Amino acid sequence: MKVLALRADDGGCARYRVWEPARVVSEKYPEVSVRVDVNVDVSATQVIKTGVTRVEEVHEDVDVIIVQRPLNQAIGSMLEQARKQGIATIVELDDDLSNVHPKNLAYSSVHPQHRPLDNYTWLEQAAVSADLLTVSTDSLGKYNPERYVTLPNYVAASTLDIQPTVTRTDFTVGWTGTLQTHPEDLEVTSGQVGRVLEDARAPFAVVGDGKGVREALRLRPETALETTGWVALDDYYQTIIDTFDVGIVPLARSEFNHCKSCLKGLEMAALGIPFIASSTEDYERLARLGVGELAFDHSEFRNKLRKWLNDPDKARAVGKQYREIVGEKLTYELHAD
Repeated sequence: MKVLALRADDGGCARYRVWEPARVVSEKYPEVSVRVDVNVDVSATQVIKTGVTRVEEVHEDVDVIIVQRPLNQAIGSMLEQARKQGIATIVELDDDLSNVHPKNLAYSSVHPQHRPLDNYTWLEQAAVSADLLTVSTDSLGKYNPERYVTLPNYVAASTLDIQPTVTRTDFTVGWTGTLQTHPEDLEVTSGQVGRVLEDARAPFAVVGDGKGVREALRLRPETALETTGWVALDDYYQTIIDTFDVGIVPLARSEFNHCKSCLKGLEMAALGIPFIASSTEDYERLARLGVGELAFDHSEFRNKLRKWLNDPDKARAVGKQYREIVGEKLTYELHAD
């Protein structure tokens, strides 16, 4: 079988949902050839007045074409033509792009008002028309309820071998991300994280730019805030394990977050870092596997974080358990099939 997988970017989206799956499938199933690319060879014409592209032929000798986040009108036309030529089509989706928060940096890049030929309406059409839709969470199956398969996010087995390269004297609480793509998430803690950190005299760290974090978490002036700035994907895991000991994953109640995967928590767990996350559907699934503490409201963020700050040895032991479970159940290598 010959497969062409069109990735959406050069970052985590492609790494987790295209590059790593392609790697393990190629290793485990040599009869499957997977080519990861950003382009597809086609013959096409464009209507000058509207900019609409019509693909007339797909010049690819493949059995399957997978397209990640097909927001572009031309991609939809290509998939339609591929099916006419007997090529199976798969749409891959890992976020609810029809419900991006208006304050999210990505909002204007996926909204029809801002990008008529490159927006979520084309994605919706492509998902419904595809032979199969693959998604990271069950809730995303709504884009094609009749033909979808949930492929949860995993981590590479090599992640389990990463060890700290620094020794911290302070037991540090942390978060990964930026408020540019996580508007209103940190606010769900209602200042309780700031309160606990003040009581424990513990610092907070962000693997990210840290802009607005102090205000969103209501950190007291005396609470130290460390930020790493932007981190290259190849350095991401090492930076996390070198930066904090306990993680938090607050998520605002929204349709977008309801469909979101438990990837942040999974990354922390793979590094042996215990974490507390809002009780979304996918974090509840992860908790049933024995990984992660759930917070149903801001008081639980306070109480569960305080428990670990008062007993760092217990927190480290829990993190070790999480890492073992990830190694036993949640790596790509275990799920190549």
